[in-house]
Amino acid sequence: MVRVSGAVPGAETYLGSTRMHAKLLAEFCRQFDTAVRPLLSPLDHAIEAVNRAPDQSGSDLASPLRELQHHMVALLDKVKEQQAYVLIFGPLKSGKSTLMNALAAAYVSEVSCLPAYPCMVFVSHGDKRRYQLTRFDGTSEPHEDNETLAARIQEAHQHLADHLRAAEAEGRSFDPSVHYPQAIRRIDVRLPAQNLANSGAVLVDTPGLYSRMRFGYSQMTRDFRNAAACAVFVVKSDNLFLEQVFEEFQELLDLFSRIFLIVNVDSTKRDLRPDGDLAPSLEQTRPDQIVAAFEQLAMTAALKQAHDESRLRIYPIDLMRAASARMKLQTGVAQPGDFAAFDRDLAEFLASPDYLAAFRGDSLRRAHTLLTAGAQIAGHASVIELERRRTFLEQERAQAQAQIAAVDRVLAHPWEKAFAGFDGRVRVDVQNRAHEIGVKTVRLMEAGLDQWFLSGASVRSLIDQEWRPQFKLFRDQIEGEARESLERSLQEPLGGMDGAAAPADDLRALGADIAALRRRAADEVLATPLPPVPKVAIDVHAIPVKRGVGDWALLRSLDKVRASLFGIDEGLDNKITAKMKAARLGDPGKHFLREHLQAIHEAFCKEAAQQVVDRMSRQVAVRAASELHKRVTERRQQFETRLRDVERQWNLCVQVLTPVRKLTQAMTVTHAAVKTLALQHGIQQLTTIDDTVILPRPATAPELTMPPRGRVRRR
Repeated sequence: MVRVSGAVPGAETYLGSTRMHAKLLAEFCRQFDTAVRPLLSPLDHAIEAVNRAPDQSGSDLASPLRELQHHMVALLDKVKEQQAYVLIFGPLKSGKSTLMNALAAAYVSEVSCLPAYPCMVFVSHGDKRRYQLTRFDGTSEPHEDNETLAARIQEAHQHLADHLRAAEAEGRSFDPSVHYPQAIRRIDVRLPAQNLANSGAVLVDTPGLYSRMRFGYSQMTRDFRNAAACAVFVVKSDNLFLEQVFEEFQELLDLFSRIFLIVNVDSTKRDLRPDGDLAPSLEQTRPDQIVAAFEQLAMTAALKQAHDESRLRIYPIDLMRAASARMKLQTGVAQPGDFAAFDRDLAEFLASPDYLAAFRGDSLRRAHTLLTAGAQIAGHASVIELERRRTFLEQERAQAQAQIAAVDRVLAHPWEKAFAGFDGRVRVDVQNRAHEIGVKTVRLMEAGLDQWFLSGASVRSLIDQEWRPQFKLFRDQIEGEARESLERSLQEPLGGMDGAAAPADDLRALGADIAALRRRAADEVLATPLPPVPKVAIDVHAIPVKRGVGDWALLRSLDKVRASLFGIDEGLDNKITAKMKAARLGDPGKHFLREHLQAIHEAFCKEAAQQVVDRMSRQVAVRAASELHKRVTERRQQFETRLRDVERQWNLCVQVLTPVRKLTQAMTVTHAAVKTLALQHGIQQLTTIDDTVILPRPATAPELTMPPRGRVRRR
């Protein structure tokens, strides 16, 4: 960049760097941009992920991420465009806007004067006049004219005041970046200003101090730690000797290596003479005496030391006259000498090798500060909470998947094999008991048959009163034995189930109590009464019967004799006397009935035993398996619902964590590149002293809660 002279002698621009300096600066800017700009993409993705999170996961990350993005973009733009930030400070109505008009040699407009509003105004060269409003939340909106922008600023000012009052009422320390991120953060003004185009300078107008909403130099300049070239402090001559004007000036001395103090004098001011006439004032005739008096009488020790070291330079200037002359350069109006001296010194500083070194060092230190602060995002409370939540959800997911797999194994298991051992035991118990009880039953039934032959009872009476009750008693006794065997098995740990032949671990994992299920199944089965003992059938047509003389005489067949004797048509209800039984049936009949009794008893005992075994084992097992299938199926649905919910929450967590992780990895890579670049340019020290906190902390601690665990109540 080359110094450009104006049409009028003395109308020099700021920057007059040599071609070598320009080449070195351009090469550094290219290297810096190559090293740092790739970080913007993962930073954008992380911000988008936080903003998209529907459950506000990591919402406290939004503010520090936007803050980091704002600083990074500002730094990259500054380096890419080789911008020299010139910060302008001063009390309200001190002439800052007028100075900006003079420096730009163009009318900046009233937008640079925002009394009491805590935002910066950036003025730089552009092809045409346009404005860009940016908020703390990162959103921005363009404006083509000053009128619409002024209306929006007035509206924003009122909203900011409302939030400030609310914070004061609650006793909170107000920070717009945290408590009201919709507040205006900065305004960029682009306008045709060849002086600024030639120099690459960006004029930064700061809010006037001593207002109700002041935030202090430290707050206002935190964007410019290790970023601004120099500071210009403007104060009216009337206020030069007020102590409160310089209360916070020490902060500027700590921040900037060069400060230009402009005493804004009024060269048209008149004083009253003793004779009543008006005479030129001291500001008009000898403004340097005002400065001399300030240096001798009012300058603090810190200011004097900075002045002696040439870090602080003082210029008495009529800014109104200087701005008017600078804006009329093309008409031949001469530039005032007082402003020309300031203009020359500022240009020489911005063109000096010291500034080139400072530009590189400040840019790298600024990047180091931002990346160091950005690295804290990995340890942010919201990130730690999200990591903990992700780990918890992964454990929950694994648990739900294991539970579903256990359910599937339980559902697929052949449960009849699991109780095969019990089936065998109860079958042996019933068979052994059936033989013992059967022998007694046969004896009783045979005794009943003998009694029947001695009585006058019918065949029906023999069947229903002698034989059938004994059959029922037999079945009840072996069922009792089977019940005892079942009860013994229910007392076992797995309810009689063979642990080696069934997924016992899966049952325990699911909280399924197979013994309790089997007991309930047994109670339900046993609550259903057994069917009545079937009727005993006797083929009376096969019973041997003797025909008497009368039968032969009447030619009655055996069937007719039997029908007449037993009462076949009346249901075997004919009463038969003992004498008739002896005469008609005798020993052959008794032998036949005894053998028939043995045959039906054997068949009944076998069928009854099988019926009892089936009832106590298969039916109970089937009912227990059915209930188990129903319950684990219900639990599978619960586990699937839980798994879907956990996976949804896990995805939401990862959607935020993944881009944040990539961002932290990218910052590590970028930080290493910045350190390497610093060594290449001979910069050993990147850490700054007493630096401002770059990223805001959350207003309140995050309250992310863990999702409920997927436990299923045992039934």
